[in-house]
Amino acid sequence: MAREQWLAGWRDGLLPCPHHHIVFTLPSELNELWRLNKAEYANILFAAASETLAELLADPKYLGGRAGVLYALHTWKQTLLPHIRLHCLVTAGGLAS
Repeated sequence: MAREQWLAGWRDGLLPCPHHHIVFTLPSELNELWRLNKAEYANILFAAASETLAELLADPKYLGGRAGVLYALHTWKQTLLPHIRLHCLVTAGGLAS
């Protein structure tokens, strides 16, 4: 019962349309470079994710259009160790190209 209540609470905050959760993760080998220039690497990560999603979703094999995307950058694990990743909520439909 507690799990169902927890899920119901989250359901109210979800996007009001079908969507997918996609995660782009920076390899841990690049954590030191990230630490030295966070802003530049964040720009690169956002650009790479945006360009990748735009190219794939424009292909009729996948969507054939432009989807809506929400991005959230996370940089730490729960243990406060670096774990850089970009969470993307991508609408399951979009505008025709």
